[in-house]
Amino acid sequence: MSVTAQFRTSYLSALADHIAERGESGLRAAYELGRDAVEGRLSVLDLAAVHHDGLIAALRRCADNG
Repeated sequence: MSVTAQFRTSYLSALADHIAERGESGLRAAYELGRDAVEGRLSVLDLAAVHHDGLIAALRRCADNG
């Protein structure tokens, strides 16, 4: 699995967890993901694409539960 794919999986999970329950654990996960992104040499475009996918997924979950 590529670095981007691994990051995407981790990011989407962390974002969903943070939306469900905000708190210190979500912030800690965000810091770790930031470090992983730098270590994996991901570009800002890579990060934006993953975040965009996460927002779409979150909005779909809201619409399905609404």
